[in-house]
Formats: sequence, C-alpha cells, structure tokens
Amino acid sequence: MVTADNLVNVPQLAEVRVRNTIETLAVLGNDIRKWPDLARKELIVGAPIKILDAKGNIMSTAPKLALVVVSPNFREHFCAEPDASEVMVYDTMIEADAVQHIIKWVNDLTKKPNGKFGVSVPNTDINLIKTRYAALKFGMEAYVRHFNRLYKESLRARIPTFDECLLVALYATGDDDDLMMAVGERLGYLRRRNRFSEEESVELAKFLTYHDRVCKAVDKADARALRARSSGF
Repeated sequence: MVTADNLVNVPQLAEVRVRNTIETLAVLGNDIRKWPDLARKELIVGAPIKILDAKGNIMSTAPKLALVVVSPNFREHFCAEPDASEVMVYDTMIEADAVQHIIKWVNDLTKKPNGKFGVSVPNTDINLIKTRYAALKFGMEAYVRHFNRLYKESLRARIPTFDECLLVALYATGDDDDLMMAVGERLGYLRRRNRFSEEESVELAKFLTYHDRVCKAVDKADARALRARSSGF
C-alpha cells in the first residue's frame, strides 16, 4: 500500500525519468562527455533498452536515459514512448557490429568518470565507414567527427580501391558527404598528377562512367583545384 510515508520508495515512472533527463540536458548540454561522473551514473537507472534490427533481432542493449542524452533520434522516440523497452532500427544498412561498437562507447561513458573522448575508431576503414553511417543516422555526428579526419589522413598514403569508393558512396549521406569528398579529392589529385598508369587511367574512366556519385566527387575536386590555381593559391 502506498502511503505518504513510503511514497519516496515508489519507483519513478519512465515518463518522469525521461522528462527529468531532458531537463538535465538543458542544464548540462547534450554532449555526454562534459557531464560529471555522478550525472552519468544516474543515466543507468532502469532496465536496459533492446535495440533491434528490422527483423526483430537484438543488436545491442543500452540504458534508456543514456540514449536520450547522446542521440536526438532516440530522444524523440522515448519522449513519444517513454515506457518502451525496445526500439527498432528500420534502416537495413545499419549493421549490428556498428551499433554494438557505438553502444559499447555509450555504456562505457556512463561508468567511466574519465571518459572524455568520442567513439573509438574501428579497426578497419570499412568498419569506420559503416560505424560512422550508423552514428550519423542516430544523430550522433559530434561523437564520430574525428573519423573524418583519420580517414582523410589514411587516404593520403594510398589509392582507394574501387570497392572502397563504392562503399563510401553507398554510405554517404549525400554528394557533399565529407568522406565522399575526400575520395573525390584523392582520385582527382592522383589523376591530375598522372600517378595512374595508362591502364589504370582507362579503368578509372570506365569506373567513373558507371558510378555517378563518385564521378561527381572527382569532378568537384577537379573544379576546386582549377579555381585554386586560377586564384593564385
């Protein structure tokens, strides 16, 4: 029986917890890395949320309130359905490995007072591209912004394969996606500098003919280079 004496022991309703977290967001900001240790730990309250793929398979689990803080997309979902115990990701291009990589970081940040960094960089460029895509779709761009810089740095010492170019194009958020532009810059630079053999140049031309997004990225890179030369820089 609930009385005035034991009312304080009644668990907060999910709606109240979500609302309180939103209010805390207004004070501490939406970058969880800047939250104090105690405030982060308070996000662990309640049962973990199941994150499901479009087929209903569990991809990962995470504290609901932590998801409210780090992702505006999850925040919107739980504001509308505060009692939800699961959330389904319908984008079939978001893979379980990418979600697990991101959620591990979320879980770690709720427990580690010294966690001040973004999502850890995946072990391969392919995984970086896929994990970045998932983060962007969750509205978590701020936590993977360093991926862009590291990917660009990796391109400076190599030639991206056609398969890699297609993967970047597939997971690009648009023609002006940062990684797509980086691939265009690299291919355009190598072509302008005659770093391709005759055979490679023919293969590249053929490839660009059939893959419009990559072709646009290279053309834009060439146009930027031409403008830079024309302006004397």
